[in-house]
Amino acid sequence: MTDDRATSKAATKAASKANAKSAWARIKRNLAIILGERAIFAVLNLVSAGIATRAVGLEVIGAIGLLFAYSRLVSDVLKFNSWQAVLTFGSALKEHGELPELRRLIGLSIWVDIGAIVISLTVAIMGARFFGEWLGWTPEMIAYAPWFCIIIPFITHMTHVGILRLFDRVGMLAAQHALTAIVRFIGTVAIWYWGGGLLELAITWVASAVIAGLAVYVGAWAVAAEHQALPRMAAAARRGGEGFKGFWRFMFATSVISTLDKIVVYAATLIVGAVLGPVEAGIFHLVRQITEAMLRPGDLLGPLFFPEFALLEAKGDRRAMRRLVMRAMIYGGLILLAVVGVLVVGGEFILVTLFGPETADGYAILVMAGFAASIFVWGFTLEPVLLSLGQATRTVYGDVLALITFAGLTWAFVVDLGLVGIGIALIGHRIVQIVWRAAIVLRVLAKSRL
Repeated sequence: MTDDRATSKAATKAASKANAKSAWARIKRNLAIILGERAIFAVLNLVSAGIATRAVGLEVIGAIGLLFAYSRLVSDVLKFNSWQAVLTFGSALKEHGELPELRRLIGLSIWVDIGAIVISLTVAIMGARFFGEWLGWTPEMIAYAPWFCIIIPFITHMTHVGILRLFDRVGMLAAQHALTAIVRFIGTVAIWYWGGGLLELAITWVASAVIAGLAVYVGAWAVAAEHQALPRMAAAARRGGEGFKGFWRFMFATSVISTLDKIVVYAATLIVGAVLGPVEAGIFHLVRQITEAMLRPGDLLGPLFFPEFALLEAKGDRRAMRRLVMRAMIYGGLILLAVVGVLVVGGEFILVTLFGPETADGYAILVMAGFAASIFVWGFTLEPVLLSLGQATRTVYGDVLALITFAGLTWAFVVDLGLVGIGIALIGHRIVQIVWRAAIVLRVLAKSRL
């Protein structure tokens, strides 16, 4: 009996290692696609920002940053992370060939998206004037804000993103960023050559979002058709979440998690604009251009790991999940050290070279925002593994605590320290968030030690 038990344990460990190895191979393949695309087009985005800064000035760049932040803030507050639901509930359905139920799940997710889009657009358009006047925007910005909000359906991750990730079509998602960068580059070069201001730059940003977003919608529909997974809208409307245990609770929890995280990013820009003025908002927007490029690996790698974690949890293989988490955090730690080192040594040179000498004052906030971004990249696997483990509610508690930390540090330091105060708040937010998530993951996976 003892020998049988030992043999079974050894077989379980071997299977777990094989599952982890297979998942890691898929992740590495998709990572190569993403990093290759990002290496080119993240640079192109920075070049576009540099051209735009020289063509229209920091105040106009700051205005675009504020308009974009407003649109994203409304979108992220009111959206539901339906793509995560498609992966969480759809992985097992896909694995077992239950296509009718998978199609119904996709249909239900699309209904949720439609409701979120209608509400988001209504709130964003109707609230633009009040919000703009409250933050002291110029009349020109207030006039442009409502139609700028049409980007919301094209920049929000929804069901179409879940379909592409479920069927391992990461290349189509990478193409969205490429198209955005290309359209922005063409538009900013045209503005630099022929002239232009806030209107022309706003049109460029809107066009880039709409064109790239449409491409992803079309790609997702084609993939769904290819795999016989086109949505069953009528069945979804008729039966709702029937058969998908915990669907609505999961949707609510993941929506709150995403909202709390994004609120910090875009609220920081809006706070800088309202408290410190348009020039500081312009500098902060440019700093975010750099730190967003740093965040992209975490933003994209987390979703890469998500379907793998969901599949492993469906198989009951938490040992393999632990292997993936530990490996990813080791690599993430190396990235954190390297990136922060580069920013400390060459941050001012990077700012001045890309955006001009007037942005040199952004060195301190660049280093601090970069450190905060690196903390996120270090722990990018924690959210998807927590959601796969059914720990969404606990994750929400940690994110609420992190948001309270951000708000408290912002109130305490921004008025006196300016952009450095925002940097302190960003770092405090990320530290609280990651420590909380890591503690839960370690506790839940403790019994899965090899």
